[in-house]
Amino acid sequence: MAAKIFISCSEQDYSFLAELEKYLSVLKRLGKVEIWHGRNLDFGEDWDGITKQELEAADVILLLVSANFIATDYIWDVEIKRAMERHRAGSAVVIPIILRPCDWMELPFGALSALPDKAIPISTWKNRDAAWLNVVEGLKRVLADRSTVTQPVRPQARHNLGRRNSFFTGREQELALLAQNLEQKAPVAIIPVEGQMDVYVIQGLGGIGKSQLALEYAFRHLSDYEVIWWVRAETSQTLMEDVAALGKMLKLAGSKPEELSQAALKWMGSNRNWLVVLDNAPSPQEVKEWIPSNHDGHLLITTRHRFGWDNLANSLDMPTMTREEGTAFLLRRLGLWETATEAHRQAAGTLTDELGGLPLALEQAASYMKELVLPLEEYIRLYRSEGLALMAREESRPSIGGYDKTVLTTWSLSYERVETRSPMAVVVLNLLAFLDPDQIPRLLLWEWRECWLDGGKNWARHLSYQEAYDRALRELNRFALIRLDEQQKNLSLHRLVGDVTRERLGEEANRHYVALALAILSKAYEIDDRDMPVSHEARRLYPHALAVARHGERLGVELGQVSFLYDRCAAYWKSQGAYGQARELLEHALAIEEKNFGFEHPKVATRLNNLGGVLQAQGDLSGARRHFARALAIGEKTLGPEHSAVATRLNNLGLVLQAQGDLSGARRSYERALAISEKILGPEHPEVAVIFNNLGGVLCVQGDLSGARRYYERALAIWEKALGPEHPEVATSINNLGVVVQAQGDFSGARRLYERALAIGEKTLGPEHPDVAKWLNNLGDVLQSQGDLSGARRYIERALAIGEKTLGPEHPDVAIWLKNLGGVLQAQGDLFGAQRFYERALAILRSKLPPGHPHISTVEKNLARQNKIPLWTEKQKGAASLTTQKGSSSSTTPLNSTEILRLAFHLVRSRYAQPELLESLESTEFRAALNRARLALDVATPQQVLKKLEPQNATPPSPLWMAYMETQNVDSMNSLNRESFS
Repeated sequence: MAAKIFISCSEQDYSFLAELEKYLSVLKRLGKVEIWHGRNLDFGEDWDGITKQELEAADVILLLVSANFIATDYIWDVEIKRAMERHRAGSAVVIPIILRPCDWMELPFGALSALPDKAIPISTWKNRDAAWLNVVEGLKRVLADRSTVTQPVRPQARHNLGRRNSFFTGREQELALLAQNLEQKAPVAIIPVEGQMDVYVIQGLGGIGKSQLALEYAFRHLSDYEVIWWVRAETSQTLMEDVAALGKMLKLAGSKPEELSQAALKWMGSNRNWLVVLDNAPSPQEVKEWIPSNHDGHLLITTRHRFGWDNLANSLDMPTMTREEGTAFLLRRLGLWETATEAHRQAAGTLTDELGGLPLALEQAASYMKELVLPLEEYIRLYRSEGLALMAREESRPSIGGYDKTVLTTWSLSYERVETRSPMAVVVLNLLAFLDPDQIPRLLLWEWRECWLDGGKNWARHLSYQEAYDRALRELNRFALIRLDEQQKNLSLHRLVGDVTRERLGEEANRHYVALALAILSKAYEIDDRDMPVSHEARRLYPHALAVARHGERLGVELGQVSFLYDRCAAYWKSQGAYGQARELLEHALAIEEKNFGFEHPKVATRLNNLGGVLQAQGDLSGARRHFARALAIGEKTLGPEHSAVATRLNNLGLVLQAQGDLSGARRSYERALAISEKILGPEHPEVAVIFNNLGGVLCVQGDLSGARRYYERALAIWEKALGPEHPEVATSINNLGVVVQAQGDFSGARRLYERALAIGEKTLGPEHPDVAKWLNNLGDVLQSQGDLSGARRYIERALAIGEKTLGPEHPDVAIWLKNLGGVLQAQGDLFGAQRFYERALAILRSKLPPGHPHISTVEKNLARQNKIPLWTEKQKGAASLTTQKGSSSSTTPLNSTEILRLAFHLVRSRYAQPELLESLESTEFRAALNRARLALDVATPQQVLKKLEPQNATPPSPLWMAYMETQNVDSMNSLNRESFS
């Protein structure tokens, strides 16, 4: 039975269609194929309906690919879409036939095997007959086994590969070796390494094409994997971010980079059919932890580092291009493949030899020739002349990347030509060399151009025209010194280009340009700490800020700005909950400041303050207190007692004092900070709102609920006005207001506030952020107060899970949630489970808090009461029992009003009650007795009667009040933004 072939072709390429039909005529006469295409349609026919009908009936669909084909709307919207759907379903085979050179590899059919062989366009073949015969032979191979038409075709992998290199040439031996040793169903067989059978390393010097080989392999095998993921492995930060992005794409549990990356690593260890590429890995030691043990996927690593991989992976030493490969690349890149003469081939081969087969040098040479329409022979002459001059100029300078002067020479030719066409382009390239080489925002340097103004340069007068900047980027792109992405939003430069640029500048110019780069990134990264968690700018600038800071530190340039950028990078990690990375960067920044400015400089105090905030977040309250106190002392000495930075440090010191249980000391710090801030900033400033919030927290714990509520409401009003209704800081204020509303007995109002805070937090911070855990705990607590124990347990268990994952199992907040969960279990009658949680909480609190802290005392009492039965007098037990008897009168009770209220308080809080007493919460008779007792004492809630029964005449408050308040997470606001910018 003849195979039905549908040919999709644009009208402008009908001449090619006629040629193809001629070469398919043999198969047609033999009855092997039936052919249909748009030229079969007659005038007046339902061309749309017939086309779709024939498309559905086809066994093989041929796409005649050219720029005209891609630009035709009907082909794109109807024919390609349906063809690929049928191909993925296995009901038809789609084969692209490349007619003319065009950018097709990123399109839906870009991963399919194309004809002619190696996807060399028909129009570029010197012998057109040979081209069409190659196509027919390929089609015959498909038709030889008709079963291939009906076999399902595996879908393409989910991936993040970006753009395919349309000029990739050669390397077939290396690609075959990779395919052989990373075959989906077979382990690597070259050098078996126990436990790491599917790890392969491509190693070699910079510019040799390691990344391009890995990229081409990945594109050719899109249908062999379910997931293919590209990871920038040059730094630990970019490595973790990209692995975390894999976790996010897979929708794994976690919200912070640390959590998502670990979840992705665990996924890799328990799943098959994935390929992960760790590109530009610095050394085996720095990526070893990112290789999952006993995995069934494939890991491909590219690296310049040549040693130490033997015990970790199999390796391939990447060679330079052969003469044949280099010749083919140059001719294709220059558009000479179809018309090349023997002289052209000889010249391309000679230039390949001259450039040592180095792909980066070949690319730069081809870009130079194509841009200037320069013959190969003329470029060879220029290259030899420049090489001799370079050797004379730079005999004493070391080679770059081990290539002697090869890449220096091609770079110099392009650099000098660019300089004559756009002086600004040279400055831009020199600045870019100090940034991270990947994903550089295209307009970054332009947006902060005032930082790199230099009146002595001719290009400075052009800075008022963005066209001059855009032209500079275009020139660099044309000469292959940078690469602009498809959307023109970001750019990158090859690492070896950056190395060469910095090497050619020399030390003095390096210091000049790194100072400019530091100024740009310091200005760009002035992002308020409160905006950091949701700032796209912070994420995209982070790798560049870190790269510039490292260059600045290496050269000893503008160390204050170096320290500042480390501080900003730390603030970014802190906002993501990655406290370990933040602490490491801040400790490094502090060491720089102390070494260069002494131990009592204001900059040192700023780093101390910010480091204190990270230590507090990690639960190291003693360390945080030391850093805050030292920062405060330096500030008072160097800035005076009424400076805004002093107010910030007083506020922060108050936070840690409050966490340690020193409420009086915390209140004094807050009140002094408030007096300074209101005087300097005015009563409606966001910094003042921070202190309002924190002071409200102390008053709330001390029992002054009306005073706390006033402060919380003022803070919330300021934040909503300054940041809008859906900002994380607004959520914090809403949560805190909910705490005091709940303490005043308005459980429904508190629940609404907690739910609003939680919704904002999950939307802006993610569902597993530590702050979200706090709000979950509070929502659970109010549900418990309303008698919904199962709902309370769900929320507090979720808070505990997030806390253990994000803060660690020994954090004080985790201890509070353990204790609260123990209270719920106790209320549900699970006394054994409650005791386990109480004991865990007590162990953590004793290790983190000073002896006698209210939290420790409360848990100790809970445990004591857990083992002490009966908890109530026989009279009280009888009363509770009486209230639960059906049919009993609601008009009498053996308890007086005070006793009822005291009992009610403990029942509502569900902290100390025996299981049989909990039924009283659902008793209509008991509720009626409780209401009469409230009226008798003229109070509204059990919480209010507690104040009457046990008045708080001193600090600290009574243990019973602490037992209530400690279940609530009152969020303090640590004001870091003014510190970070000082």
